[in-house]
Amino acid sequence: MGDEMVNLGVLANHAQDTTIVNLYETDQYKDLVTTMYNWMQEGLIQSDAVNTTETASTLMEAGTAFGTFTNLKPYYAEENNANLTNKIGVVEIMPALATTDRVTMGLWSIAGSCEHPEAAMKMLNALYSDPEISNLYMYGVEGKHYQVVEAGAVTNGQDRINYLDGVDATTTTYRKSGTWLQPNQFIGDIWGLDLPADYWDATRDFNNNSDKSAAFGFSFDATKTANEITACTNVVNKYHKALVCGALDPEETLPKFNQELKDAGLDAIIAEKQSQLDAWLSENK
Repeated sequence: MGDEMVNLGVLANHAQDTTIVNLYETDQYKDLVTTMYNWMQEGLIQSDAVNTTETASTLMEAGTAFGTFTNLKPYYAEENNANLTNKIGVVEIMPALATTDRVTMGLWSIAGSCEHPEAAMKMLNALYSDPEISNLYMYGVEGKHYQVVEAGAVTNGQDRINYLDGVDATTTTYRKSGTWLQPNQFIGDIWGLDLPADYWDATRDFNNNSDKSAAFGFSFDATKTANEITACTNVVNKYHKALVCGALDPEETLPKFNQELKDAGLDAIIAEKQSQLDAWLSENK
């Protein structure tokens, strides 16, 4: 419903139901945090998981962690294994779900205060349509930041590229990890030796064929419940991370967690979300 980090009122059944519920009272959430708590008791989760600043990739590469949970996309393992000594494999637990906030989180726009909006629009158009400019933005300058290892290898007619000889992710002077923010990466090269030639085709199909939330396209206006959202967010921050890391016993903690959410105004947030969603659904039948 547009607030993924705190989830103050959600749609159940893989976001297919249209009745907004309190996530933290659902059996799904209880089952999750109970599993995490049991794993912690069995030593399967590191004891300082709540406070550690180490990334999962760093821990797995060091051989001190077995696995992690993450959002998947096509060829996730192949893309990440290019920079790992300890290679990873993936298992899909839940099917992909498209939600409004996932689509709108990387929007491109021209600010109202822009001095040259027409020129800015020309630049955006070029990033969407010109492979040469798209590649320049994503990867830098050929021969300086990358080299072509297989010309025309991609199904979109572009090249397979990689680091220059003697350069790797730790020594490169051009950071390419934000390429997903590129307006249209589907017209560009693919990086590394491990991704298949149909990488962009598979990614486009993945996006187009993902399950869609029943509220896909809906955006919640939080103006009327701003104070309640602040108060409930503080409660979520107090309990949620510790629960999903297995540091708190759900049997003892969930009743307190949910009571504090109610005291902070969660019911008012859910009612306002439901009202707005019902109106949106009525207009978008």
